Amino acid sequence: MDIGCATGYFLEAAQQEGYEPFGVEYSGWAARIAQDKFGTDNIFTGILEQSHWEQGSFDIITMFDLFEHVRHPAQMLSLTASLLKKDGLIMIMTPDTGSLSHAFMTLRLRIEC
Repeated sequence: MDIGCATGYFLEAAQQEGYEPFGVEYSGWAARIAQDKFGTDNIFTGILEQSHWEQGSFDIITMFDLFEHVRHPAQMLSLTASLLKKDGLIMIMTPDTGSLSHAFMTLRLRIEC
């Protein structure tokens, strides 16, 4: 399952590798696109805390560029861990604040403000 799956780009890659794709997406627009690809049962629109997934449902849960936006990280990790099967994996990717893309986004925000 990909939390913050957007339109499902990563889920497409996971599906090609033999995984059944599931996702959670806050944006209704992006979630509808992902639902068109994977079905409404596999993509939840909203936040993880409101989702219908049962404990112990997933082998792998991913979060790409999402965790830095979470207000209560410990609670999020606890909930995410409860959704994993025994020996499941959580993969979290956060932005590199020393990267060129971060510098560009920071500069852009300063110009727009």
